[in-house]
Amino acid sequence: MHIENNGISPIPEPLWLALDNLSPSATLLNPDGTTAVLAPLGSPYVSVQVGGDGLLRPHEVKTVHLEFLNPSGDPITYAPRVLDVTPAP
Repeated sequence: MHIENNGISPIPEPLWLALDNLSPSATLLNPDGTTAVLAPLGSPYVSVQVGGDGLLRPHEVKTVHLEFLNPSGDPITYAPRVLDVTPAP
């Protein structure tokens, strides 16, 4: 998945990609945690690594690798949400 800053200002880290409403048959294999502060609660999330300066600059794109376990073979669906909160969501 690609994350892009479409704004005009840099966004400081930490940044998190939450997968809201992940298909019940699918499991994210590489989560950094699940949302416990920002609803919807229980969504798996991963850290978005922005680089050495700690900023996601305007129009900069970062790739986030997601790995799933899906024994049912059903399509995997989720609603991606980028969060810029401290502490972790």
